[in-house]
Amino acid sequence: MQSKTSWFSKEMMIQSFYSVGWIALIYLAGLLLTLPMRILMIWSSDNPSDYYAYHENLFDYNGEIQLILVFIVPVLLSIFLFRFLQVKNASDFMHSLPIKRTRLYNVYVGMGVIYLVLPVLITGSILMIMNGTMDLENYYSMKDIWSWIGLILLVSLLIFVSGVFVGAMTGMSALQGVLTYILLLLPVGFTTLIFMNTTYFLYGFSPDYYLSSQMIRYSPITSFFTYVVARGDEVFSWLDIILYLIMIIVFYTAGIVVYKKRHLEGVSQAFVFQSLKPFFKYSVTFCVMLLGGMYFRETQHSFVWLIVGYVLGSIIGYLIAEMLLQKTWRVFTHLKGYLLFAVLVAIAIVAFRFDLTGYENRIPELDEVEQVFIGQGVWHYKHKDEMSSINGPEYYQPTLTKKENINSVIQLHEFLVENKQSYSRSYHYTRVFFIAYEMKNGEKVIREYQVPETEELLTYMRPIYEANEFKEKTNRIFHIASEEVTRIAVDSREGQVIIHEPEKIATALEALKTDVKEAPFEEERSKGPFVPSINIYLSSGGDHNEVHLQFESSYEQFEKWLEEENLLDEVSLDPDEIEYAVIAPSKDIDFKRDDAEATKQVIKSPNALKITSKEKIQVSLENSNWADPGNEYVIVFKFKNSEPAQLVSFQNKDVPEFVKEHYEKGEVK
Repeated sequence: MQSKTSWFSKEMMIQSFYSVGWIALIYLAGLLLTLPMRILMIWSSDNPSDYYAYHENLFDYNGEIQLILVFIVPVLLSIFLFRFLQVKNASDFMHSLPIKRTRLYNVYVGMGVIYLVLPVLITGSILMIMNGTMDLENYYSMKDIWSWIGLILLVSLLIFVSGVFVGAMTGMSALQGVLTYILLLLPVGFTTLIFMNTTYFLYGFSPDYYLSSQMIRYSPITSFFTYVVARGDEVFSWLDIILYLIMIIVFYTAGIVVYKKRHLEGVSQAFVFQSLKPFFKYSVTFCVMLLGGMYFRETQHSFVWLIVGYVLGSIIGYLIAEMLLQKTWRVFTHLKGYLLFAVLVAIAIVAFRFDLTGYENRIPELDEVEQVFIGQGVWHYKHKDEMSSINGPEYYQPTLTKKENINSVIQLHEFLVENKQSYSRSYHYTRVFFIAYEMKNGEKVIREYQVPETEELLTYMRPIYEANEFKEKTNRIFHIASEEVTRIAVDSREGQVIIHEPEKIATALEALKTDVKEAPFEEERSKGPFVPSINIYLSSGGDHNEVHLQFESSYEQFEKWLEEENLLDEVSLDPDEIEYAVIAPSKDIDFKRDDAEATKQVIKSPNALKITSKEKIQVSLENSNWADPGNEYVIVFKFKNSEPAQLVSFQNKDVPEFVKEHYEKGEVK
């Protein structure tokens, strides 16, 4: 009897090779063409840049093709090897053989493993031979080969056993392939959908805080994709490898259990277990609903369209799921289950919409807060320790600990909550606030707001951004000593001044620190094209050995120091150098063309205002900013020398009075 069982295993192996071996051969051919052949082509190339190109690992060679092979081949193998589970005649024949299901399962899983492992080992062996016999140190090392083999096998085997596990639960091959990818992407995709949709209901919710970069690790597909696309960035840690090995064992074991309990009559059914059908149906309905809501909300920017997206998405998702389960398109009478789903979702929407949990109004008390971080995004908060190790202990870490500054943040937070109705309905935001309260009890309160900038909002921002504590923690200049500075360069369109004497560097640096600390918040926000730049170069810091500032008009101490050193004229723009300036309403200008064409349109505009007065030109220079079609007026400065005219604009809050008076008199055609 033992020999008979062995004979059946041998025949099944031969039969599986005839029916599935072509996939392994294509896999082998694909790997050989993408790696050894590609490396030989580069090695024999006459182009020197090919030879000296930098390669981090073996995924640098046709990495996209390797991705496709690893993502598709294991799923195809799982489908074709276990095709007998989805075809009635094949299922009846295979299960009539005198062989246990466990052995049948192991034989076909073993064949799949062989078909995945052999092409990788053959390719790796060829790479080793090439490395040992040819001068290929510039392309890859033996360590790269072993890393490539290990990673390819780890990911492909995990995808394969996932496909086998799914195949044991379904009776349709096409659905097996789709569900395999859904299963592997489910942790990342489902979580992302939930968090992104939560932002539409909870004002202040920060999806980016919870959707960290670590989430890519939750799926072998996203993790491997990021690793290959990132060209060698460390994504797979030893913890990831161990986790994936455990997942391989879990899926393999779960596949055996499910297969042994599988009923033969489940062939051609979407699911062979009745208990999985409702889960599948409502999961598809829910996910398609969230996708539909996201689409309409992001394209139409309306809560009404968000609900329309939910309704359409849920109906489409429900009908698709029913069609798959019933294997017919005549499912429009099976809507009883959808109505129950719709009622539950409606209750959840009402609960979130009216914030029955009190999430939006939950603002910490001052005495409960240990410290608070406020920035323009979650990235700096999550990477503050990393940035400290690179740039110094206090580099861009707006974590405020003084009570008066924490209170200012709380007041800003209260203002944002009070103005929720107006701010949450605006989709043209110019300010992002990420606020992270770290409480005395160890908890955190995280909020993020995207709002338009208004004058009333600025009154709550000034106490925070003008506070010495905030400036000292967000301006690197306060954390460098004059001994670290090799030179200070002031650059403008007029010329350049370089300060390299140690004693002058010390006095100039001290003047700059004083000016930065006293600078008003508005000046720090407004950067015009005629504002000189100040670059401080350090003797240490690696790639971060420069500190950049803008020479703001409020920098009185530094300006006074330059004047005493007879250096101010070398970097200052004299209004006498400008022949004239032309101002025109932005609505008259077609900004879709290049700046040169827009400049001509300004000069020829029938509503143009030409000024030659030195005083008005000086005021215009001080109030000008980069060209922006969102501003009401644009201005062109024509220089007396051969320099091309400069196209800029006035921010709406900085329009000079003489410009307002001119156009308010109705002198517009």
